[in-house]
Amino acid sequence: PICVHMRQEGDGVVDALREMIEVARALQTPLEVSHLKAIGGRNARKAVPEMLSLIARAREEGLDVMCDAYPYTAGSTQLIHVLPPEFQAGGTETLTKRLRDCAAREEMRARMETGSDFENITLLVGFENVVAIGLRTDEYHRFEGKSIAEIALALGKDPYDALFDLLAAEKCEAGMIDYISDEEDLKAILRAPFSGVISDATYPGAGQVHPRVYGAFARLIETYVVREKVLTLEQAVHKVTLQAAERFSLAGKGKIEVGADADLLLFAPEKIRERGTYLTPKACASGFDEVFVLGERVIENGEYRGGSSGEMLGLRMEY
Repeated sequence: PICVHMRQEGDGVVDALREMIEVARALQTPLEVSHLKAIGGRNARKAVPEMLSLIARAREEGLDVMCDAYPYTAGSTQLIHVLPPEFQAGGTETLTKRLRDCAAREEMRARMETGSDFENITLLVGFENVVAIGLRTDEYHRFEGKSIAEIALALGKDPYDALFDLLAAEKCEAGMIDYISDEEDLKAILRAPFSGVISDATYPGAGQVHPRVYGAFARLIETYVVREKVLTLEQAVHKVTLQAAERFSLAGKGKIEVGADADLLLFAPEKIRERGTYLTPKACASGFDEVFVLGERVIENGEYRGGSSGEMLGLRMEY
């Protein structure tokens, strides 16, 4: 399948999905829409139902369209993605110079204050919902895990100036956790029979991380199966095993049968705990007590035993 991060997930997200469905129809190629969501309160509970209907209708027409989602309402990526895309051209060194140029900063600010033709995150969710992570400099490390609004207040700056100064000082290498989507929208996506579940985890070299790095699939079971009952256990397990294996042609994966790879995970769903939080994310999930990888027992009674039985799964990217 074509796996796509659509060109916009804000005000233009529905049109972006229509565009990709047309691409899939023209190419007659399977389409996987990565981490389907709608950013911002004004899009909540409006865009996602419309997109799920678009996908369902496309499937009824015979198109092989599916989507996936991570089980959180906050995302995580590089902080530069709050900036207008045209200013990101030329690499981080060029962008860092622009962030120190008064005229360029005014242009960026003007675009960010009103622009709806790009994924304008700070306009859609506010500076209070954009949290800086991966801060390396002595000047800004103390603000690790603080929102841009909090940093601006502490420094006595306008939020735009605080953002631009931070990015310039960090040479555009900072990351962010952004609280962007709606819980009911997420549940609707998870319920869809054509949706999968992913972590979409990124791994900054330093500083705070998104809790999905450590607990995405524990959260799926603990929150959306046991507590909220959004999915049955069978539905949740299917989405992250056989459905995923078949979607990406992973032979021998996703099912228990003679001849399949002996990748086995034994657990009691009521004992699963996502122990990480947004404030303290670096905590391994618990409750996955017995794990076998290609037949080798690598976790026993919840304790990691080591082992080297895993193998790299092939990934082919074409441009």
